[in-house]
Amino acid sequence: MAGELDAGNPHVQFDEGDQETCDSVTRLIPITLPQPLVMIRDQPRVDLAAVHMPNIPDADPTSLSYSMILDKAKLREQQVHVGTDVFTVGYMFGYGGLNLNHPITRFGKVALLTDEPWLPPDPRTGKTALEEGYVIELQNVPGLSGAPVMLSSLQWSVDPQSGAISAHTVPPLLIGVIKDLLGSPAGGSPGVAVIETADRVRELVRSIADAYQAAGFGPPLVLEP
Repeated sequence: MAGELDAGNPHVQFDEGDQETCDSVTRLIPITLPQPLVMIRDQPRVDLAAVHMPNIPDADPTSLSYSMILDKAKLREQQVHVGTDVFTVGYMFGYGGLNLNHPITRFGKVALLTDEPWLPPDPRTGKTALEEGYVIELQNVPGLSGAPVMLSSLQWSVDPQSGAISAHTVPPLLIGVIKDLLGSPAGGSPGVAVIETADRVRELVRSIADAYQAAGFGPPLVLEP
């Protein structure tokens, strides 16, 4: 999917036919900016988009700071490993609330951390290169793509030398966003979800800040480390 930023009209301009594949692109948590801005990155092994969220009456959106998006170095600092507890928030099919939004929270564990490209792309996108992604043990469902995957507040660890078990609390740090629902050759779901890694999310946020400045919409955006 291709897009470009027009300084006079700060929206991505889509090529003909791109609209048909928009719903297959992973959606990122909305990023609040002084001007409307949409950024879609088309990289061979990455499937991410950031969509500006307009002001919605009576809405109270929650945003994450740049420092809460974990790159590989920050994953190591937080000792994220196979078995780490995580959660995601999204909506069920058939019920999202009648008078108010009522999202559903799903809990799981990190099942695979790898830097290797291994995931076949969605054939509707026209991509051919294998994509990267972590795997989360989570009952994923169609429509949950784009949901943030964050560290659960209580994390357990075991000292490899003494065997002592300890617990500590962490904020809801982002390790990625759900990008795919894996099927099973025997039918049904194997109970795992593939997520786009948070370091790719950081790259996209950084590109938004650079494009925002290049388009002349104000002073440079300072992103936290």
